[in-house]
Amino acid sequence: MEWPEDKEHHYTLIMTDPDVPNRTTHFEREWQNWVVVNIPGCKFKNGKVLTKYIPPLPEEDFGGVHRYVFLSYKQPRQNMTFNETYVRIASYGLRGEFSTRKFAEKYSLGDPVAVNFFYLRWSFIV
Repeated sequence: MEWPEDKEHHYTLIMTDPDVPNRTTHFEREWQNWVVVNIPGCKFKNGKVLTKYIPPLPEEDFGGVHRYVFLSYKQPRQNMTFNETYVRIASYGLRGEFSTRKFAEKYSLGDPVAVNFFYLRWSFIV
């Protein structure tokens, strides 16, 4: 992953699914798949993980297409303090009802410097 980087700044990367459990009944909107902060440039592996990555897994029972969105923000300062609960892989209860907008406002991140997304539909192949 890359975005227009300024090597003097740190970045925040968020991957979210706004379609949980589906696009018409999204009461758990948004679902955190991954949150990394204090990323130097585009070196996201050198950032601090707040929400451990889980792959996109739209559930069979709910069907439909899910959108998975990546947002990158330039932080107003390097090595910021983020007062958030660390979300492990098994912490599914902490992933739902996330708001990228509220998170960005809380930490004065402004508008994203880069956004990308993809669609994914659950399918079963025999």
